[in-house]
Amino acid sequence: MDTVGSYIERQRAALVGLLANLVRTPSPNPPGDTRAVADLITARLRESAVDFQVLADEPRKPNIIARIGRGRPELLFTSHMDTAPAGNRRAWRHDPFAAEIVGVRMYGRGAADAKASLVAMLAAIGALVEVLPLQCSRP
Repeated sequence: MDTVGSYIERQRAALVGLLANLVRTPSPNPPGDTRAVADLITARLRESAVDFQVLADEPRKPNIIARIGRGRPELLFTSHMDTAPAGNRRAWRHDPFAAEIVGVRMYGRGAADAKASLVAMLAAIGALVEVLPLQCSRP
C-alpha cells in the first residue's frame, strides 16, 4: 500500500515544477491580478480530478474552492495567490521571476510566501485523493 509520504516523494519533480511555474507567473499586489496563478492551480486540480469552483467578486482576483469527499471531518486550506511587488529588479541577487534553484533553495517572488504553501496544499489534496481513496472519495 502506498503511503502519503511516498506519494508526495514521487510527485517531487512535478511539485517543484509547479512551484517554478507559479514563481515565474507575476501576481504583484498592487494590482493583485491573480488570474494566471489561479489558472495553474485549477489545472493541477483538474489533473487530480478534484471538483472545484472559481468565485470572483473582482474578475482579476479569483478565489478557488476545491472539495473532496463529503461530511466530517472537514479540513480547510487557505492562502493568498498574490505577492508583494518585486521593486527594483537590479537589487535582487536572483531574478524575482526566474525561479532559480541553488542547492535545495528556489529563489523568486513568492517562492516562500505564499506560492510554496499553495503547492504544499495541492500536494496534500493529491495525496488524500490518491492514497486514501476509501476515506476521501471524490465527489
